[in-house]
Parts: sequence; C-alpha cells; structure tokens
Amino acid sequence: MLVFEANEKIAAAPAIVWRHLTESTLMGVWMFGDEKAVQFADETPLTMGAQLIFKARGAKRSSEVVEFEDGRRLGLRSAQGSIAATYVYEIAPEVAGSFVTLRVDCVAHGMSKVFAPLIRPLIKKSDSKQLESLKKTIKGARAKS
Repeated sequence: MLVFEANEKIAAAPAIVWRHLTESTLMGVWMFGDEKAVQFADETPLTMGAQLIFKARGAKRSSEVVEFEDGRRLGLRSAQGSIAATYVYEIAPEVAGSFVTLRVDCVAHGMSKVFAPLIRPLIKKSDSKQLESLKKTIKGARAKS
C-alpha cells in the first residue's frame, strides 16, 4: 500500500543525482547526515540484489536493491519482522536539471496488519523529507566544488 509519494526538482544533471543516490558515502549524508552510515554488504558497485547495511533508529538494519535501472531507477526494500517497506527513487531529466520522485510502499503481514495504520504515518513523517535532504546535499557539494 502506498504510504506517500514525494517529488523534487534538483538543479543538477541526472548523473550527479544518480551518483548521490547510489554511492554509499553520499547516501549516508543525505539519508542520515553521516557519510559512514551506509555500507554495501560487499565492495561491488550497487546493482540488483545488492545488500545495504545502515544504522537507523538506533539499530543496525539492511535493505536489498529490488529495482535497478542504471541512472534512472533504484528500489530498496527493508523488512523488520513481518513489515516490509519499499522505497523507489526515479530520476527524469529536466531542462534545468532533474526531477526526482520517491514512492514508498509498506506491506504488513500476519498480526502486524493491526499496526499498519499506525506505522504508515510514522514512515511518512520520518522519511518524507529525504528528497529535500538529497537536494540540499547536492547543492552543498556543488558549492564546495
């Protein structure tokens, strides 16, 4: 079930946005404010089936790349117990840079279905600003160059 969708225009080429979406040190900055917060389970470039390890809400967690279209689309799925959330980031070129969309879906199974109406607003509250953070991170990196 769709939890939320967010969109952001970013004044940077799609290749720059993609780099920030898919390099672990850059992901860590816009997602968690710490370039060491995200690690890939192995040293290979991010691709379909890759595992990301990160720290969120005080615990070590992981995500799997479940959608991957190089330069355009990245889908990450995380599960905690019987609740799974999928974050899909899409980049489209625009005249002045890139248009980025984030769609978040959350599925609960078993007894967790009872808690789904409470969990979805929490996910939206904690993650709906991700694209704004991505935009600020890219702008800050460009200002340093």
